[in-house]
Order: sequence, then C-alpha cells, then structure tokens
Amino acid sequence: MVWIAKTANGIYLAGNTDYPVDINPTKELELDRDNFLKQVNAKLVDDTDITLSGKPGKEFSGVSADFTFRSRVFVVGRRAYLIVAGSKRPPWMHPV
Repeated sequence: MVWIAKTANGIYLAGNTDYPVDINPTKELELDRDNFLKQVNAKLVDDTDITLSGKPGKEFSGVSADFTFRSRVFVVGRRAYLIVAGSKRPPWMHPV
C-alpha cells in the first residue's frame, strides 16, 4: 500500500508491504532502497543503518535530475515500511 502527496516543490510518500513469509531484514532494506532509487531514476548519495525501537532500518538519500530524496525504511517482522520526502532541485544545481 502506498500513499503519495504532491506539492508545487515536493513529493511525499509513505508505504508498507506485507510478506506471507519471513524475510531477511538486511536484504529487504537494501532491496527497498535500490528499488525506490531505480523507480525514480536517482543515484544513491548516502546510506546509514539505523534502528527505531530496536527494529532495523536504513536511512538514505538520493538525487535525480529534478529531485533530491530523503528516505527511511524499516522492517518489523514480515512488514516493511518506507517513508520518503522529495524536493525539487533548484535550476542552478549541477546536473546528476
């Protein structure tokens, strides 16, 4: 399930995925990061392993030709959660 909100200068996304089988949290976090960046045609800028209440997560940022993205993804049991904030890149920024 995915929820998306758009503004004149940004985009915000929240979503979750339920899996019918146990998942490898480390692998899932990497796949979620890579799949998101691929879908928005962005390059990875930074990536940090994080936790929230003891649950594994990943915080990362990416940049595309038009947007800069900041995201967090967490795995809790058989569910993955993703939140993203994206802002338009100013025209004076260097191309990706």
